[in-house]
Amino acid sequence: MEPSLELLSACRQELDASLQTAAAQTRTGWRHWLPTLGLPGWSWRLAGCTALVALGFLVARVSPELSSAPSAAEPVVVSAVNQVESLGNGQIRIVFQDSVARELSGRIEDQRVQSLLVSAVRNTPDPAVRVDSLDLLRGRVGDAAVRDTLLEVLRKDPDDGVRMKALETLRPLAAQADVRIVLLEALRADRNPMVRAHAVDVLTMGDAQNSDLAGALQELMQREENLDVRRQGQRVLRSMNASLETF
Repeated sequence: MEPSLELLSACRQELDASLQTAAAQTRTGWRHWLPTLGLPGWSWRLAGCTALVALGFLVARVSPELSSAPSAAEPVVVSAVNQVESLGNGQIRIVFQDSVARELSGRIEDQRVQSLLVSAVRNTPDPAVRVDSLDLLRGRVGDAAVRDTLLEVLRKDPDDGVRMKALETLRPLAAQADVRIVLLEALRADRNPMVRAHAVDVLTMGDAQNSDLAGALQELMQREENLDVRRQGQRVLRSMNASLETF
């Protein structure tokens, strides 16, 4: 059965009334004010995009400040360590670089702190920071990573003061055979006479009757030109009742 003409006319009138009501509601919202400002629609879309970009930039700037130090589970990836210092009460402060400058405070027992100090010793260009880091690590020489770092520094660091600090930090380990090997290398071959003289002193903290030490000192007496090193070597040889010459 087909609808009557009267029913179709009533439906059209009801549809027209609904459309007019929806248009009136739209004009009462924020869109109603756009035409009065005299700006085209594309400019409002551009403004919206600019606001989103600005918001993203603000979040990117704020985010590093909200997380200035790595969490305990976060691996520390460091490009440079700028400063280390003791804060007292067992706390250590480290300023380091990854993509931006960051800061970490904690105790030497904290693996993150120890890892950053080792990284500073190995990688930081500033010798003063390397010396300070070695000083803070002196209580952790029993740790394998710290000990290996000290031995590498004594062998390879280009700065005389840093090698001297590593040598002194190794003093408690002077009796260990693998440590003594590196100490004897420093005695024989370090280019700085103060390091060589200090190596004599540190080596006596281990086993003063060590035949390798006596042999190294006797060999040193044949070619050492620095008087301070010679006197130090002679003093130790006499204390060992050893000859000043090799046979």
